[in-house]
Amino acid sequence: ERKFPRKKFRASVLVHDNLSLWKGEGFEISRGGVGISMSNSVVVPGQQVTVHFKKHEQWPAFNAVCEVVSKKFVCGDAPVQYGLRFLSLSQDGQEEFYKKVA
Repeated sequence: ERKFPRKKFRASVLVHDNLSLWKGEGFEISRGGVGISMSNSVVVPGQQVTVHFKKHEQWPAFNAVCEVVSKKFVCGDAPVQYGLRFLSLSQDGQEEFYKKVA
């Protein structure tokens, strides 16, 4: 059973590890983390990344430091799906974010 309920989440994200930058798209989100899909990335489980979330519909813009916890190849040329666990969230969007995922 999951610790936090998930919600559908469609928004553009930028992911970086202080060396490389990737564009991605979120597909689900919870209080504990986010599911994103990215093409052409070499991110691996255990790695720490920074994710920049753009403001989208009712979701605020915010930044998060995350740990990659899963990497799933879907099929062929489809983007790779990643599960990221939030380690810290930026203060500016944190309160509004927690209201949305409650």
